[in-house]
Amino acid sequence: MMSDSLVEPVPGDAPAAPPGGDKQLDELLQRSRRLDWRFLLPDPNLGRVVYFGPADDPLRVALADFADSVADGDSIAPGAAGRFDVAVLRNQPVEALARARSLLRPNGTLYAEIQRRAGRDLPWQSRRYGAVIERSGFRQVEAFWNWPDFARCTKIIPLHNATALAYIIVNNRRGLAARLMLSAVQVAFRLGMTGWFVPSLSLIGQRE
Repeated sequence: MMSDSLVEPVPGDAPAAPPGGDKQLDELLQRSRRLDWRFLLPDPNLGRVVYFGPADDPLRVALADFADSVADGDSIAPGAAGRFDVAVLRNQPVEALARARSLLRPNGTLYAEIQRRAGRDLPWQSRRYGAVIERSGFRQVEAFWNWPDFARCTKIIPLHNATALAYIIVNNRRGLAARLMLSAVQVAFRLGMTGWFVPSLSLIGQRE
């Protein structure tokens, strides 16, 4: 479904200039970069989106600019099952996954963001979230590190790719410290623990 390479902003995807000059263009460009993860989807054109998360979150604002339509999941009336192309979850409990699946069309895409809070969230909670996604009726579930965080993301690193992980963690480091860090990454990868330590975790899956 997705490439193993790092995903970085696509220069050719810059939005057209809005009325009002360079300031508005820059703001629109920043909002478009908040959605760089869409290039990991089978179709980067988001289409009809259902969103679960804070109404004033920058992610919700960006979706309104670049999706065909955006509906808030908590306000959708009964009878809307199977209407949406993409479900976007921002820091939502696992209980929201079943509702998101019911609103997606067959083969629709789930995109979920989990922001771990340093010193407060247990590391295995993110791994549990990925397991629940699979049990909720999604396939081809993959996890990514939005580096360094969601708001300032410049790279999206696949957690199933040890080479990509090592590149970003050891990049620009030399000597013994680099070798120790590389060894730690390799051990964590073999043990399936890489998602435990990622502060900004995103997961993508397809509805069955």
